Amino acid sequence: MVNLEPRAEQQRVSSLLHQSKKSGELFFIEQIIRPFVAPDGSTTHYVWTGRDISQRVSALRQLAQQANHDDLTGLSNRNLFMDRLSQAFSQASRRKDRFALLYVDLDEFKEVNDRQGHAAGDELLRTAARRLRQSVREVDTVARLGGDEFALILPDAKQREDVEKVAQKILQAFQIPVMWQGKLLVIRASIGASLYPENADSCEQLLHHADHAMYQQKIVGGNGVSFFRQPMNATDEAAYLIL
Repeated sequence: MVNLEPRAEQQRVSSLLHQSKKSGELFFIEQIIRPFVAPDGSTTHYVWTGRDISQRVSALRQLAQQANHDDLTGLSNRNLFMDRLSQAFSQASRRKDRFALLYVDLDEFKEVNDRQGHAAGDELLRTAARRLRQSVREVDTVARLGGDEFALILPDAKQREDVEKVAQKILQAFQIPVMWQGKLLVIRASIGASLYPENADSCEQLLHHADHAMYQQKIVGGNGVSFFRQPMNATDEAAYLIL
C-alpha cells in the first residue's frame, strides 16, 4: 500500500477569494491548497480547504475606517488628511507642479451649539461636510480636522483664480439654510487659502499659512475667502488678500 502524505517541504498555497451570493452580497473565503506527494516525490493530488472569513474582513475594514475617517461626517480625519497632504506635496515637488490647500472654519458655530444644542450642531457639521464634498472634484481631499474645522487639498488648482472659484462655490453652497426641528440654521464659513510652492516649503507650513489666512477672514467678518501672500522680504509681515 502506497503511503501518501503531505510533505512539510511542499509549500501550501494560501489566498483570499471573494464570491457573490445569489443576493449579490459579497463574502470572503480564505483558501488553502495543499499538495500530496508519493514517496518517489511525485505529486498525486491536491487537497483544498476553505473557510468563510467575511466577519474578519468586515472587522478589519471597520477598524481601517475608524482609523482614517471622522465618525460624524465620514470625511477623512486629520491622520488621513496629513498623509494625503504629504503625498500631494511630494508629487508636486517631484513634478515641479502646483496645488492649493483650503482651511474652512464655520462662523458662529458655537452659538448654534449653545442655543440649539449639540444635536443641531452635529446636523450642521454633517450638512457642511456633504456640501463641501459636493463642491469639489473626486480627486480632491476633504477632511474634518476637528470641531468645526475642515481642510481641502485641491491638486488641480494651479492658480489663485482656480482656488477662488472653488471657494466661491463652497460659500454659495453654504447659503442654503439647514432645516432643524422647524428652525432654519444658517451656515457661514471663513476660508483661508495657501498655494504650493509660493506659500510654503513644507506641509506643516502650507497648512499653517492657510489657517492664518482663515483667521484673517474671520477678523473682517467671516463668510469669505482670504489668500495668504508671501512677504516680499524677511522684515515684512505676512500679507493677506481678502476677497
